Amino acid sequence: MKQSNNRRAVVYCRVAHSDDHAMEIQQKTLFQFAVGQGYIYPVCYADNGVSGMTLNRHAFAKMEKDIKTGKVKVVIVKDLSRIGRNIVEVGKWIEDCRNADIEIISMFDGVLTERNKYLPIRQLLASFTIGGEGE
Repeated sequence: MKQSNNRRAVVYCRVAHSDDHAMEIQQKTLFQFAVGQGYIYPVCYADNGVSGMTLNRHAFAKMEKDIKTGKVKVVIVKDLSRIGRNIVEVGKWIEDCRNADIEIISMFDGVLTERNKYLPIRQLLASFTIGGEGE
């Protein structure tokens, strides 16, 4: 997972309910992880106060645009649920990234775009929330 000269890493943070402190901690943790993996000065995309039940988010959309234009080759997230809570949308997005040679790294789940890697069962469970909107 070490960065080569032509690969740029970014971090993606998301919390469902607006919380600047939680976002700051998530960002700091991801930056420390990224630097520990050999990535220098990663860019951060952050959606503060946005549900994970949809991938239609401002920062996520900007990150996707940068992926499509080749500016981003590695995305680092805290865990799979930070990408989203809709297992179908998230699975399709990860597969699209895999096919485009984009590496998605989760601090807790490893490299999500590895061939033959299944989404963790906790992502499936996280897509089902009790009593309302998911985080």
